Amino acid sequence: ARLDPALRREVDTFVLLGVVSGVASGGLIQTSQLAAHAFGGDSGAGEYAAALTLATPPSMLAIALSTVVIPPLVAAATKGDHEGVRRSSDRLARQLTALFVGLFGSLVIVAPTLMGVYGSGFASSIGQLRVLLLALMLTSISVAANATLTSTSTSGPWLVAGLNLAGLLASLATWPWL
Repeated sequence: ARLDPALRREVDTFVLLGVVSGVASGGLIQTSQLAAHAFGGDSGAGEYAAALTLATPPSMLAIALSTVVIPPLVAAATKGDHEGVRRSSDRLARQLTALFVGLFGSLVIVAPTLMGVYGSGFASSIGQLRVLLLALMLTSISVAANATLTSTSTSGPWLVAGLNLAGLLASLATWPWL
């Protein structure tokens, strides 16, 4: 069946904003490998790649959980249950914060052991691994807020995409000085 043109435009806009948001939020970590090479040469890029390879898999849990947390929020929002949206969002934020602080915090503690899989030549990457884990923890914690904004308000996807783009641009602008 064909969608009404207005509904089709709304769906296309939602998908486009999701793509822009995803590329802006996820693209920075991919672009960071280029920056590591530009500022650290081949050796620095290799050390950073080792840390990046170990840090990113736990963040995939946040991506998977985002698909799970959205349905209850949408269900409450479509019923006009603002209190239900607030309760669900608050509960999710608390649960995800506890989960990700525990997960990423534990990984920060065992970072030397994790980096040990690459051998003693990568000991200097432990600090980079810890910084990446902490940064990914913060972005993972924001899943509940992003899900709430994206799924319960027509302006939410615009706001999330705009914030992700602003974060990407601010990060790219500050790299040369950091």
